[in-house]
Amino acid sequence: MLIIEGETGSGKTTQVPQYLVEAGYGKLGKIGCTQPRRVAAMSVAARVATEMGVKLGHEVGYSIRFEDCTSDKTVLKYMTDGMLLREFLGEPDLASYRCVFGVGGCVGGLVRVWGCLCRSMRDVVVVGALLCVVLCICAHAWWCA
Repeated sequence: MLIIEGETGSGKTTQVPQYLVEAGYGKLGKIGCTQPRRVAAMSVAARVATEMGVKLGHEVGYSIRFEDCTSDKTVLKYMTDGMLLREFLGEPDLASYRCVFGVGGCVGGLVRVWGCLCRSMRDVVVVGALLCVVLCICAHAWWCA
């Protein structure tokens, strides 16, 4: 697990996942990136798709409750924390993912969601592929509870 701390606007949500796609991580599985809100997942996915010069829903997509804008070609997937938990229920080892980012402005929110996920995964043994987990936190967010 890697924790990235940075100022708001430093690229934790948009640039770091794109670097991983460019480095070839997307060839080994999807790169998931959680957002605390539905609107954030949709708008960040749209921005990243524009920056990468691809159509939203193809290489870059998003998944929120009641709406899935992804395809079989999706490499970078933005989603709410709840949708990641839903993905975990259907695929307990998250084998289709190469890297999963937890992005949030508040440490407390990330700890609650990711703590639940990590407790659920404690008995899962991933064989053959490594799952990279990255938590991205704003530098000023350590005061949140």
